[in-house]
Amino acid sequence: LTDEDDDNDIENNNLGSDNESEVGLSDEDMNNSDEESDLESSDEKEENLDDKQKDGVWEDIYGRLRDKKGNVVQEKEKSKYIPPHLRAKQMAEDSKKTEELMRLKKQLKGQLNRLAESNMHSIANQIDELYMRNSRNDMNDTLLSLLTEALVDRVLTAERLVMEHALLIAVLHANVGMEVGAHFLQTLVQRFDAMFTQGQDVEDKRLDNVLLIISHLYNFKVFHAVLMYNLLDRLAEQFTEKEVELILLVLRSVGLSLRKDDPSALKNLVLRLQKKAGESTHLRDNPRVRFMLDVLMAVKNNNMAKIPQYDPSHSEHLKKLLKTLVHKGKYITELKVTLEDLLKADERGRWWIVGSAWSGAPTSGETTVASESVVAPDSQFSQKVLDA
Repeated sequence: LTDEDDDNDIENNNLGSDNESEVGLSDEDMNNSDEESDLESSDEKEENLDDKQKDGVWEDIYGRLRDKKGNVVQEKEKSKYIPPHLRAKQMAEDSKKTEELMRLKKQLKGQLNRLAESNMHSIANQIDELYMRNSRNDMNDTLLSLLTEALVDRVLTAERLVMEHALLIAVLHANVGMEVGAHFLQTLVQRFDAMFTQGQDVEDKRLDNVLLIISHLYNFKVFHAVLMYNLLDRLAEQFTEKEVELILLVLRSVGLSLRKDDPSALKNLVLRLQKKAGESTHLRDNPRVRFMLDVLMAVKNNNMAKIPQYDPSHSEHLKKLLKTLVHKGKYITELKVTLEDLLKADERGRWWIVGSAWSGAPTSGETTVASESVVAPDSQFSQKVLDA
């Protein structure tokens, strides 16, 4: 029995050694395959590096790619993979957001369609509640799109309708927050600049309607007179028949308010327009230009009788109504911004809104002037003190 057991043990040991040799071979094969894959990947990397070096791109010691001049080259990021369940969730959220915006647009459109002086108080309160329940950005964008759809058309909109909508914006500007009026003002001014740069026909009144909305926002003290004078100066630069019509529109709507707020700027505008009219050969005998100059002189001399179809009674009535619509403890914050501030708001920031970023640092020339004004001349100090 012992001999048989010994024989079995010997056979088992031989089988174990054979298995170990087979396992060892498989491990060696795996190591060889890993080495081959590493070599292949390194060859691919070397080929990619060779291709990049041919293009003048090389890799520094930190693994960053640089061009011939030594600038760091930013590689294009690969699009991130979104799993199917997250993709479905995102699509559901987008569809839900779209439904909410459609419902909000329907509610606001119903309010604006009923807008009138008699129900201004109730509509302003209902829109104020919508601002509390929804995102302010969604409210501003939706309300602005509906307002421009209703007022900005190829025919001139009735001024009374424009005044009532501007009054609503002024009420929301006071009760909800100054960012409401700032959003409307910035968007309308940027739209005015784009349309003015593109050029409009005299028969097309869309630019006239945009300027009329801006003028009545100024009439309800949403912003300061400096912006209106910037717009008038911009119109006076080209001084064609379309610009003359736009200047006349502003003077007939808010000319006396401009005279009251800044009479010296109005005087400079009168002199500039008279000079432009004298230099312009093709508009010198134009009856529209003569009529504009007559209205301009009437505004300068505070002579309302010479301004045709000028009736400030409704405007003054709405200004008194505005005081009753503003909530207790609230007031209208007048935005003292310029045309350049609004046109470059995306680059510099919106300093006129609390909490917004601002990157409008002074230029090098302004910094130099400021530093020179701080440094006092040497003549103010004794030479003994300076030597000590």
